[in-house]
Amino acid sequence: MESQTDTTGSKPDFVAELEKYFGIPSQAAFGSSVFLIPVAEQSKELESDALEKYQYFVGESWDRLGAQNWINGWAAVYSREPNSSLGILAELKSLTDREARQSANLLLEITEDAELSSKALHLAFDSELTTELRIYKIGDCAAMSGILIAAKLQNIGNLILLLLLD
Repeated sequence: MESQTDTTGSKPDFVAELEKYFGIPSQAAFGSSVFLIPVAEQSKELESDALEKYQYFVGESWDRLGAQNWINGWAAVYSREPNSSLGILAELKSLTDREARQSANLLLEITEDAELSSKALHLAFDSELTTELRIYKIGDCAAMSGILIAAKLQNIGNLILLLLLD
């Protein structure tokens, strides 16, 4: 495996690889984006950071369409059990919520090279550094729907990947 971090304080290689396929932090409110919240900036609760990045990604649409619509579309659909042998790819494919599973399938197919983007997902979310992982269904309760993956990575921070499409 490539190095996890370097001494210059830049992001881990696996985060850069994830960004290559799913996008850098943005307020696009459409498509996919990756956020890394360093340990020094993360909150105590993974869900709080996930909600914050969800709101940031949605941008001005959060207020324009109404925060309540976006919050009503938020639902936890998966939480990784300690010592689970499933990896992120199997976890995404096993979601029981129909909308979340459809969004997960889109996430796995959205890039031009599904094999390499799947490898990037595996490296980012299945490492021994992952101490907590949750998957949320997101959307505006109307046209937009998607999925958000949030992971707490030991000594690195919180990693958030989201996909939102209409």
